Amino acid sequence: MVDIFLGIYSVLLLLVVIVLIWLVYDRFKLKKEIDALTDSVNRNNRDISGLCSAAITIDTRMTEGADQLNAALQKINDLQRTESTAQPYYSVIQKIRAGATVADLMQNSGLSRDEAVLLIRLHGNPQSKK
Repeated sequence: MVDIFLGIYSVLLLLVVIVLIWLVYDRFKLKKEIDALTDSVNRNNRDISGLCSAAITIDTRMTEGADQLNAALQKINDLQRTESTAQPYYSVIQKIRAGATVADLMQNSGLSRDEAVLLIRLHGNPQSKK
């Protein structure tokens, strides 16, 4: 009877050793997977950091570009205001560019016929000069 218990004990011990070896093997396999996943997460974190840095740089450049564009638009508006007040015939020239005739200029702007003809020749539509 002792032999039977010894045989059963030996078989159980062998099974425990086999299960232990299998568990140790699975542990090493899982450890490798964890290391690979940790490396992947670290690479992703570095990529995200780089993308965030690039996004901040682009945002800064876009803000600078928008500021420069606003400054340029302000200068254009200032020049248009200055140009309109600096030229006494500015509004008349604008009317000529819009297609005003000699009669329109004489009637609405108080110009003489000679002034109206001269301004139309200087600032009129190139097609009307032919």
